[in-house]
Amino acid sequence: MAPELWTKIPGVFDPKAWREADLYKESEIPQYYDTVCAGFDALLEEWGYRRNETGYYDVLPGHENRKDTVCLFCHLGLGNALLSHVLQASLPLIWHSLFLPTSSVTTIFMEHHTDEHSANARVVSVGDTSHLYGGGEPVSASGL
Repeated sequence: MAPELWTKIPGVFDPKAWREADLYKESEIPQYYDTVCAGFDALLEEWGYRRNETGYYDVLPGHENRKDTVCLFCHLGLGNALLSHVLQASLPLIWHSLFLPTSSVTTIFMEHHTDEHSANARVVSVGDTSHLYGGGEPVSASGL
């Protein structure tokens, strides 16, 4: 959708109000988004992070010094939905603004705060393709 169309939708830049726009409210997108986000939060809880009412994460007891590396492999749309969720950003804004090339790498750290009892997602890189350049491989524009 062209920017001159989607940027005029009331509430589209709001992390919660975008759902009430006719374009989205009359679709199944909010329900699918909620399913994806709930599943992701369940996965994070298994790793010791419980999403709280602020939208950030509580570090569960026994996980304060956790330094795990977890890799998720997903499609552009799902990757952007997950970024929208952990960043508490509008889904349409992220969908229309970020491109994650095929086989790109996005790195997110869970940064601990307040004596290691709370955490927020810190994006370190989005859509990195340096491994492709390094291997002499082209970067696909599929999805643009």
